[in-house]
Amino acid sequence: MPEEEVVSVKIIELISIKEKIEEHYVLASSSIKDHYLDTYTFGSSDLTTILELNISCILLLNYVADLIQRAAEQDSLEVDLGVEELGLVSALVGSVNLAFSSNLLCGSNFLLH
Repeated sequence: MPEEEVVSVKIIELISIKEKIEEHYVLASSSIKDHYLDTYTFGSSDLTTILELNISCILLLNYVADLIQRAAEQDSLEVDLGVEELGLVSALVGSVNLAFSSNLLCGSNFLLH
């Protein structure tokens, strides 16, 4: 069986991704908190979307932190990822960024506070 192709990813790029996802996580978490404190009321569909995005942010933050830790343990400024793994991470990051930067959530006023 052929060895999977790997791509080196710079830690500085992972840190940049982590910082952006942290911003999204704070926004989603604060919106959830506001909903349950009755500051804002979201319909069940909007709330489900926000909860799912919050979970996606948590998963990505943990995964990226693990990658950064892996590189630190190897005293490296890069980490090697398989092509499929890199594609999956890129797709998840892209989906979360798209949800927060597009009009996907504007119907719930999610981006307004």
